[in-house]
Amino acid sequence: MLQNELKAMLNKEECIGVPADEEYQEYLIDYILDENLFENELSDYCVDVLEKRGVEFIVGTPIKEIKETSVVYEQNDELKEVDSHTIIWTTGVRGSSVIGASGFDERRGRVMVNSTLTVPEHEDIFMIEDASFHEGIIGLVAGSICASFNKPCIVLAKNEQGYKASMRSPEGFNCMDFLGEYPHFVTFGGHENAAGFSLNLNEFDLFEKFIYTRIKEYTYSVKKKNTLVIDDEELSLKTIQSLDILRPFGPGFVFPSFEIVHPKIKSLYDFQNHKHRKYTLESGLQCMRFNQSEAEYKKSVNAIYSFIGTVQINQYQGRKQVNFVIDEIVYA
Repeated sequence: MLQNELKAMLNKEECIGVPADEEYQEYLIDYILDENLFENELSDYCVDVLEKRGVEFIVGTPIKEIKETSVVYEQNDELKEVDSHTIIWTTGVRGSSVIGASGFDERRGRVMVNSTLTVPEHEDIFMIEDASFHEGIIGLVAGSICASFNKPCIVLAKNEQGYKASMRSPEGFNCMDFLGEYPHFVTFGGHENAAGFSLNLNEFDLFEKFIYTRIKEYTYSVKKKNTLVIDDEELSLKTIQSLDILRPFGPGFVFPSFEIVHPKIKSLYDFQNHKHRKYTLESGLQCMRFNQSEAEYKKSVNAIYSFIGTVQINQYQGRKQVNFVIDEIVYA
């Protein structure tokens, strides 16, 4: 959609131009169409359209000075100057130097990630940054990421006094044990699967080094969920509705997780750029897998041993239907 809109904008006659009786020359100095934002085909298209409209590209030439009526740039170790009465200077920002020293594939201080915010070839590491994160929601964010990927997660929010942070972990990973050896917390508390803490402003790098070292030496095994193994044909509307007599569910008495062993998959359908997947079994049961990882997307369906998840009753146009929401896929 973005590509089509850009093409339409460039094709408009009024996009770039001045009255025909005026002489002008337009320059784009040190101009780069980011290949991560636009495909090469679209970048080439933009350059072609602009050149036909008389725009001259001067690339790989850092700008040295902006004067009132000219731009000074460097080309082949020589300073050159372009006169102009209208100068528009757009620029980007570079990320933290910490990222540049991280060893990850980066560009201008930004780690290059895939669609699941994981680092290619390091899919156990999440790189998450959002300046809008408020300290009131970091626990929700950490919990959501942990639940989606079944991996420990720490999210931090910066304020004037320092950092407030929240950690969530899957069963089998003890947050208090993992963090307990760090000696410089301002505040620290929690339990096995959740912890909250704060740091001084000048101690972020120290804490980051601790985490990198600690995660390499810390061993844990994610506990397998307690499940009820069931045949998918047994997951009928009547069976699920009968569970209502056991309510209310809560801590210590949770709604059961079911496990479908050797699911007989009839078809599958990926949507939203293979972010989500719908499996349809031979019984007609639809099994939804939300936020599948890149690694999971690439795995063979034939390697699936079981689906673990919960059931929902959906209603559409007066018709009720049982859907299976997959929390975890176990591979043989």
